[in-house]
Amino acid sequence: MSLEQFRNVSEREERLQRRNIEKEMEEIRHGRQYIQERNRTRLNESVHACESPLRTQERITSSTRQQRDSSYVPLHEGENLEDLDRFLEEARMELRERINSLGSNVGDLVTVDEYVGDTEQTQTKTFEHQKSAQQQETETDSRYGRQAHIIRNREENERTERELELRRRLLELEDRESKHRKREEHMYEYWKRKEFDLQQKERDIKHSFESREERLLSQEMKLRDMEISLSERMQKLECKLEMRENRTSDGYWKNERNETVGKASVLEHSSKEKIDQLQRKIETLQKEKAALEPRLPDADVLRYGKTLIQKDGMRDATEIKLNISSFSGEVPVPRSESSFEDFKLEVDSVKVIYADHVVKQGLRRALKGQAKKKMLHMRADATVDEIMTELEDNFGNVASTDTLLSRFLIAEQEIGESVTQWGLRIEEMLLQVTRKTKIDDEERRSMLKKRFWRGLNSEELRNATRVHFENNVTYEELRNKVREEEFEVKLLKDKDTKHKIGKVSQLAVETDTCQSNELLQQLMKKIESLDRKLEDLRKEGHTGRQSGNDRAANTTGEYRQRGFQRGGYRRRPNYYQNNRNNDLTTNPDKLMTNQPASKEHLN
Repeated sequence: MSLEQFRNVSEREERLQRRNIEKEMEEIRHGRQYIQERNRTRLNESVHACESPLRTQERITSSTRQQRDSSYVPLHEGENLEDLDRFLEEARMELRERINSLGSNVGDLVTVDEYVGDTEQTQTKTFEHQKSAQQQETETDSRYGRQAHIIRNREENERTERELELRRRLLELEDRESKHRKREEHMYEYWKRKEFDLQQKERDIKHSFESREERLLSQEMKLRDMEISLSERMQKLECKLEMRENRTSDGYWKNERNETVGKASVLEHSSKEKIDQLQRKIETLQKEKAALEPRLPDADVLRYGKTLIQKDGMRDATEIKLNISSFSGEVPVPRSESSFEDFKLEVDSVKVIYADHVVKQGLRRALKGQAKKKMLHMRADATVDEIMTELEDNFGNVASTDTLLSRFLIAEQEIGESVTQWGLRIEEMLLQVTRKTKIDDEERRSMLKKRFWRGLNSEELRNATRVHFENNVTYEELRNKVREEEFEVKLLKDKDTKHKIGKVSQLAVETDTCQSNELLQQLMKKIESLDRKLEDLRKEGHTGRQSGNDRAANTTGEYRQRGFQRGGYRRRPNYYQNNRNNDLTTNPDKLMTNQPASKEHLN
């Protein structure tokens, strides 16, 4: 419910209340005028009563009349009229204040002057109506006499009750109005607070949006500046390379001309000494040329070495044995072999250094199984590139670039996988993507950085390295930071586990001590009970009969029992065992002291 709707509802309720109050006030005015007229008639009746012949009779019955009238509310002229005047004046003032307060807000309410004019017209009408009523009452008084007085008292009492009820209703209306105002104020404060909160939220959202927009603009400006600086650097490097190439080419051709001219002049005009001097000069010039020439990159050096090896044939294929890991094309890949991706990477790295026939010989040695059979079907003069394309068609990765990219973008760190393993896994996945499509080095590093940080399964590591991820940090630096944080988290976990293990060991020791004490107490009780039983047996004399029976059993056991003969001589009985049995039977105290307490006795 909005504030405007609430105000409209409150205004409607105020209009209804005001109309009800106006109706009640009109009824009160009619009642007041009626009471005044009735009082006047009563005075006239009292005057006439003094002159009437029934005066003596009324004096006699005055006591009875007072008793009858005591049951009704006494109506004194001065008091009731003054109270009514005050009440009407107060009600009129309140109505005027209400009308003046509501006149500016409510359009259909009348003004005070119109209201007063209407009331005067109604008063004149009521006065005329009351005059006619008075004439009728005088006629009824003349007809009924004493009973008319009783009827008037009843009507007056009803009027007073009506007046009291109207006052009570006015008080209730005032209470309702005060409650309504309080509720309106409360709702106004509530909606004001809500509006303030919404304004505050709107300001915060605007501020955050503006700050984000400023950040994006600043990042865009930085990227533009970096792009401009990179383009300028590339142009400078290209210019430097062109200048170096021109210098080297000019110097080379000058030296060649000098060499050819010098050789021809020496052969024609000079002697052997001059030839030697010229050769020395040529050597010095060649050294200076080598010093002046720019250093070639590693790839050019490797190509140059490769061409030298191909031209000169310094090394034979039989002398060089390449250590390439074996590949058979089986699925799953055996432990002693490598996958096709690793095998291809090794071959590409070897191709840069060695000649084609050397790499081809190493391929023949490394291939096994189905891959070896596939190579046998090819022609003998096939190049290394042709062999690798054929192998890739049969054993390479058939997945499309979309599937490889989706795998890379969905990949996440597994449970129990370290940060280094996670980084190597996504690097390998992105390498498969780059083999299918061309991706710039910067874009590849940014993809690795984003996937590496977002795929971490630990929320602690992500929160700890969020600042490094948002800053301009390379993938390698971010990986090192995450590894450092992982090491610190492991240290904290190890400390917690050690602390918990210490607590558990302390609890275990305490429980063991309690259990050992209980067992000792039970053992002591069992020993005491056994001692009592032994004393009872000794008193009864069972020990003598038991010893006689044991001796008889021992004599028979010397000849019949085979178990006692083992470990001694065959023809002689095992006296040690028999003597031990005799000692135990004669001295049962030794048996009780030497025998350990079993679990059955303890239980």
